[in-house]
Amino acid sequence: MRVEIRRIRADEGPVLMRVRLLSLLDAPYAFGATYTDTIQRPAEHWAKRAETASAGGTSAVYLGMADGSPVAIAGAFQPEDDPDCRHVFGVWVEPALRGQGLGRRIVETVVSWAEGVGATRTELWVTEANTPAVELYEALGFEDSGQRQAHPSDPTVMERKLVRRADRARSA
Repeated sequence: MRVEIRRIRADEGPVLMRVRLLSLLDAPYAFGATYTDTIQRPAEHWAKRAETASAGGTSAVYLGMADGSPVAIAGAFQPEDDPDCRHVFGVWVEPALRGQGLGRRIVETVVSWAEGVGATRTELWVTEANTPAVELYEALGFEDSGQRQAHPSDPTVMERKLVRRADRARSA
């Protein structure tokens, strides 16, 4: 199956909603948001997010598309207080496509976008028990920052912050 990775389009609010809900149903342990809260957001929320993430340098969402359907997603945004950083969020790959390099491709795309708009580092939070995700991020040059926090949707789970500096060479 050929998967195209591309930036979300301004008119793809419904696509963004669909893939976000799919990711939350599949892997609720990996995200700070919950399915119950997310499904209640109005169409206007998704339309605005897609429009904002479709252009510019402060936020972006990339989709992995196969046969017209979203099969992967990842995004990043600029924290209000840190113009040199982009925070990676919402990374998800459809279960049937995991282990084939799609996660790596979509995260690399987001990191390239972040560096292309001038970010000197990218960061993300990942649950400590999500070994495949931690290994993926580390292979892409993310390093443990030493920061830990309780997971937003399950305080019994700990997550750690990983950081990648723009000058860090990517692993092969």
